[in-house]
Amino acid sequence: MPQRFAVCITLTLLSLVPLQAQSLSSLKWKNRILVLMDPDGETIARDKQLLAFRELDTALTERDLLIFCYNGKALLSRDLEASQYRLPEQIDRNFQGVILLGKDGGVKLKAAYPVEPQFIFTLIDGMPMRRAEIRKSKKY
Repeated sequence: MPQRFAVCITLTLLSLVPLQAQSLSSLKWKNRILVLMDPDGETIARDKQLLAFRELDTALTERDLLIFCYNGKALLSRDLEASQYRLPEQIDRNFQGVILLGKDGGVKLKAAYPVEPQFIFTLIDGMPMRRAEIRKSKKY
């Protein structure tokens, strides 16, 4: 009986330990990443930027573009929920604005708020990998 109790306590304690967050780098070659940086918790500019993308799900999906928000402490999903990811080491955590990471993991854009979504889409559409994706999709 004491052994069963010890196993229950151990399993309970393990369930309380948060899982190690994965770096956004784990999405390399699968997704482009847009990080809305807000290290000081000044959410007005970030929220306006997020709102600009609110009705553009189709455009985001076509470009394999995921949006995350950084609040100075943690990386959040587009819905401002806790994320399973963490920022890659290369990202300046004190920057406030928009950072676009390409599928290769490289920084493609680093700009202060606000940035028009169409500007980001045009930038992505001009990337060699994206042009290849467009050509491939037109073959089918």
